[in-house]
Amino acid sequence: TPEVELLLEPQQTLELVVRDADGSIPTEAFANVQGPSGEPQPVFVSLDREGRGIVTQLPPGDYVALIQGQGAAVVRFAVPSKVQLQLKPRGTLVLESGSPVEVQVLTAEGLPVPWGWRGMGTSGGWRRVETSWRLALPAGDYRLLVRRDGQVQEKLATVIPGQETVLDLAP
Repeated sequence: TPEVELLLEPQQTLELVVRDADGSIPTEAFANVQGPSGEPQPVFVSLDREGRGIVTQLPPGDYVALIQGQGAAVVRFAVPSKVQLQLKPRGTLVLESGSPVEVQVLTAEGLPVPWGWRGMGTSGGWRRVETSWRLALPAGDYRLLVRRDGQVQEKLATVIPGQETVLDLAP
């Protein structure tokens, strides 16, 4: 029989180590990940007793993710890499609109928040909001870009832990 030699390359993975907002170790985390394609995708991560989880379904590249357990975090990372996260307490941003608009949410540091995925009203970082939308976010300051009839308007919002922040998107 002929000999076959297979050369295996190291797997390109993201290793997450997560602590929840209260310091506990969650058993799982949900990440809405936006990568090189610009389109967000959902990723569920099972975590071991140390809060460690391995993500293998993301190709090498740079990403931004909204990661949620009991708390939440918006982070930038690369694959392959190891990311240690302490989730922050979260609140809810409620977007109210009297007419359909497109919205992009940015952290105070300018990271785009991936908050949906293609086919679910999201494309290229923008999400269509018909009347209202609720978004769980880590507590902090956010800048929202609101696109209506080709015009973009900026709005600011502060998400407070455990509370709802209502933002009227009307012009």
